Amino acid sequence: MKSYVRLWQRLTVYPKLVVCFLVIILPVFAVTIGMNAMGAETVRGEITRSMSTTSKQYLNLIATDLNRAIRMQRDYINNEDLIDLAVKSPVLTEIDKTASIVRLQRQLRQFQSDNAFIEDVVLFIPAIGRAIAANDGSVQPIEQDRLDAMKEAARRADAPVVSWRGKLHIGFSYPDGAILSGRKEPLFVLALVLSDAGLREALSQFRFGRSGGAVLAGGKRDWIVAGGEDETMGLQLQSHLSRVEPAPSGSSLPSLRLGGKRYMVAAERDAALDVTLIAYAEESELLGPIKQYRVWFWVLCGLSIVAVAAFSYWIFKWIHQPMKKLVYAFRRVEQGNLEVTVSSPNRDEFGYLFVQFNGMVAEINRLIREVYEKNFRLQAAEYRQLQSQINPHFLYNSLFIIYRMAKLQETDNVMRLSRHLGEYFRFITRDASDEVPLREELTHAKHYVDIQSIRFNNRIQASFEDIPPIADTVKVPRLIVQPIVENVYQHAFRNKLSDGRLRIGLVLETDRLLIEVEDNGARPDDAELERLNARLLASDREMETTGMINVHRRLRIKYGEAGGIGLTPGGLGGLKVIIAIALEGKEAQPGAEHDRGR
Repeated sequence: MKSYVRLWQRLTVYPKLVVCFLVIILPVFAVTIGMNAMGAETVRGEITRSMSTTSKQYLNLIATDLNRAIRMQRDYINNEDLIDLAVKSPVLTEIDKTASIVRLQRQLRQFQSDNAFIEDVVLFIPAIGRAIAANDGSVQPIEQDRLDAMKEAARRADAPVVSWRGKLHIGFSYPDGAILSGRKEPLFVLALVLSDAGLREALSQFRFGRSGGAVLAGGKRDWIVAGGEDETMGLQLQSHLSRVEPAPSGSSLPSLRLGGKRYMVAAERDAALDVTLIAYAEESELLGPIKQYRVWFWVLCGLSIVAVAAFSYWIFKWIHQPMKKLVYAFRRVEQGNLEVTVSSPNRDEFGYLFVQFNGMVAEINRLIREVYEKNFRLQAAEYRQLQSQINPHFLYNSLFIIYRMAKLQETDNVMRLSRHLGEYFRFITRDASDEVPLREELTHAKHYVDIQSIRFNNRIQASFEDIPPIADTVKVPRLIVQPIVENVYQHAFRNKLSDGRLRIGLVLETDRLLIEVEDNGARPDDAELERLNARLLASDREMETTGMINVHRRLRIKYGEAGGIGLTPGGLGGLKVIIAIALEGKEAQPGAEHDRGR
C-alpha cells in the first residue's frame, strides 16, 4: 500500500487529473456495462425459453404420430390372418396361406400410408420363414440378422427407436421378451421403418430465425436426423452432443461454436421414445441488436475517455504547464542559478505569480551578494589574522637558538642558521600574496627542518621526498606545512634524545594532493587520536587559532570539505598528519593512482 502511495506522490498533475476523472466515470461505465449484460442475459433467457416452447410443440407433433404408430403395432396381436400364419400354418393349405398373406399386405400398406413418418412396414413370421414388406409388396425369406436386430429393438421398451443400416426402426414382437421366457422365436415381429425424408421435412418446418434449424437425436446420441438440407450442421451437432451428457427436457445447452459461428441451443426430450429435439439459431441473428447496442456503448466509452483526455490536456496546458514552468524555475534556483526568470503572456493568476517570482529571485540575488561580500571580507580578515599569529611564534624560537649558538661561539652553525633563517623570513615578507606555489611552501618547510637539524645537532633524521612537477602549478595558502613540522619537533621529539625520524612525502590522487608528515615519536592511543580528529572537525567553533587547528581552518576556508588535516597512525611508529589539498581544473590527474613523489 505504501508503494502505491509513493507512486501517486511522484506522479505529475496531468496523470493525476486523468486518473481522477477516470475514477469518477469508470463506476458509471461499470454500472452501464452491468445493466447491458443483465439485459443481454434476460433477452437470451427469453429467447431460449421461446425456443424450448416451440421445440416442445414440434416434438409433441412428431411423438404423437410415432406413438400412434406404436399403438397400431400392438393392434396386430388380434389380427386373425397374422395369428393363422403364425400359429396354424402347419395345417393351412397353400391357398389359405396365400390369401392371408395378401390380406396382410393390404393392411400393411394401409398402415404405411396413414403415417407420413413411416417409410415401410415389415412383418416377420418365423413360422413360415417369410418377411412381408408393405412398401414393395414383396414376400422374402427372413434375413436372420435383420430379424435379430428387430427382436433386440422390441426388447428396448425405454428406447424403441434404433438405427440399423442407416435406417431408423421401431420394433415390436409378440410375445415380447419378458413373456417369451424359454421360447426360441416370437410368433411375429413387426418393424416400422421410419422415413428420413418425412422427418427431415417436419424438422425443416421448425426454423427459429433465418439461420436456425432443428435436429432429432436418439437418447444415446447414436443417431441424429437434421432438418432440411443442413447435413453438415447435423453431423457437427452429433459430434458435439456425443461428448456431453443428455440434457433434461426444457433445458438450454451452452452456446456452441460450430463452423466458426456461435449458436444458441435449446433441447426438448420425449421420455417415452427417448428422443430429443434440439433447436439452434445463430447468436449474431438473435442478439444482433443487443451486440450493436454494445458496440455503440463501447464507442461512447471511447469517446468519453477521449473527452476526459482532451479536458485533462486543456487543464494541463492552462494550469499544469505554467505550474511546471514555475516548479522548473524553482528547481534551477535551488541548484544555485539566480539568473533565471519566467514570463507569461497572460495576465491571470499565473502571470501574477511569475512577476512575484522574478522579484523574489532579484531580491535573493541582492541579499546573497551582500552576504557574500560581508563573508569574504570577514574570511580575509581572519586569514590575515591567522598568518600574523604564526609569524611571531616561529621567530621567538629561532632567535633563542641563534642566541644559544652565539653564546657557544658556534660560528659555522650561526652562519648556516642565519642563512636558513634569512630565507625563511624572506619567504614570509617578500610580498603580500596570501598564496604561493606548493614548491615554494615545501622549500620553506625544508629551511625550517634545516634550522631544526642545526638546533638538535642531527639527533633527528629528517627525509624530504622529491617534489613532483605538479608542485610548480598548484598554489596553496602560506605556512601550511611548516607549522605541522614544528608541532612534530615540539611534541613528538620533546623527550627524544636520539634516533628521531621525520618523513615528509607527497601522494598524488585523482582530485587531491596529499602531503604526509610522519614521525616515530610517541604514538597517541585510539581514544586520544579520536579526540584530536574530533577537535579538528569542530575547529570552526574553536576560539584558539594557532598550530594545527590554524592550518586546518585555513585549508577549509580555501578548499571547503575537500581540504583539511587528518590524523592517522604512522608507519614509523608515531603519528601521521595528512594535509589534503583539492586539485581543480587542469591540476586534477584523471589517471593518478596514489603516485608518490620520489
